[in-house]
Amino acid sequence: MSVHQIRKHAVLPPIICGSDKEFLESVQRYIITETERLGCSEEGPA
Repeated sequence: MSVHQIRKHAVLPPIICGSDKEFLESVQRYIITETERLGCSEEGPA
């Protein structure tokens, strides 16, 4: 799952504060990286 796939399904309202946006984007990148590293499916654990 790539960052682009995640962003297509974003449900959060627009984030105005730049530092908040950067923080949330870094958390999102971490989640994507760890999900790919662990080989998790999009559905999550069984």
